[in-house]
Amino acid sequence: MFPEAASCLRMLKRRSQVKRQGFHAYSGDHLEICRDIVESCWNGTYFQTSNGHFKDFYLRDFAFCVKGLLRLGYRTEAKKTLLYSIEVFKKKGHVTTTISPDKQAYDVPRYAADSLPLLVHAIRQVDPTILRTHERFFLQQIQEYYDKVFDPDTSLVTTRTFFSSIKDLSERYSSTYDNCMLSMLRDDLTALGFFNPLKEHDIKNAILKTLWNGRFFYEDTTKQNIVTGDANVFPFWCGVISSRDAFGMFRPCLHEMQQTGLDTPFPLKYSSAQEPIGRMVWFEPFSGGYERDTIWAHLGLCFLEVVQQYHEYHFQSYLRQYQVLIEKYKTFLEVFDRKGSPFTSTFYTCDEAMLWAAWYHDLATKDKISNKQQAKISNAHNKGRKR
Repeated sequence: MFPEAASCLRMLKRRSQVKRQGFHAYSGDHLEICRDIVESCWNGTYFQTSNGHFKDFYLRDFAFCVKGLLRLGYRTEAKKTLLYSIEVFKKKGHVTTTISPDKQAYDVPRYAADSLPLLVHAIRQVDPTILRTHERFFLQQIQEYYDKVFDPDTSLVTTRTFFSSIKDLSERYSSTYDNCMLSMLRDDLTALGFFNPLKEHDIKNAILKTLWNGRFFYEDTTKQNIVTGDANVFPFWCGVISSRDAFGMFRPCLHEMQQTGLDTPFPLKYSSAQEPIGRMVWFEPFSGGYERDTIWAHLGLCFLEVVQQYHEYHFQSYLRQYQVLIEKYKTFLEVFDRKGSPFTSTFYTCDEAMLWAAWYHDLATKDKISNKQQAKISNAHNKGRKR
């Protein structure tokens, strides 16, 4: 059976189960629930994306969670996950978005511009020696990525085609998200002292010149006048903006996201119901609007991570909203509808017990920001209130 078909069957089977029995309830408070979820996602070989229907290894989801997994003490398991995935990727011949439980590597729904960047980013955090151990494979993958994804004339992701990305059912051409991942790959390869054909290109400046309009980042190079969640989070999450400029630039992005309602009733939506929807892949209607104005927890956690750096006042409020959700449903859910209820459609019910719980746990328990930065944020917030 094709891995995509097997995944769909698991989704349908679990949808029926949830309809009859509800979500599996973990015991304890929000932190205890999250720790138990993370433990349940370790299957002895790799960290699966959830203990619900996503039994697969999704590279994007794992990479987002690495920092949280390390803080929870799962370095050995995280390294085993990376080594396992690399061996499967090598047999396939390239890095993919997904590995099925029966070790089939495949892309959902096509080659993704963030797969290699996120794999390298995870390796940098877990064990940089992995790159050298598998040097031949990574040399080939980096060159393939450069040839397939990068446009040296613009120093951006090519517009010749579109790639799978965090919003994987959309057709976006040289999206801000993909370009941020491109920039992060350049930075990580440079920091690791590895082969880096991107090194001589000023990707960060190209992103700012092309995709920043002074108030927010466009979704992609078509430059539609719409505000989208991922486009205004990842320039900061991926370090595209210098620390000197990031504080001043995130303020208008946050304002635009709030005005558009992307953080309502809690963060974060890809887009609001009022905004026009771009082109989507042909089977997207069967998802019931899965990636339109729904609220995604992993996007919300990215958002929280950035807000924590630049707007501690808002961070505490948003974090509390997630705590309430976790303790209400006794699990960590994948996606909610625009009104804040667990997402469900004719063919799909949102997944549960997401590995993303490690990420939330990290945000909820990490040390407070420095007193100096706290004073800076407080002063800026007070100035904003006086206006």
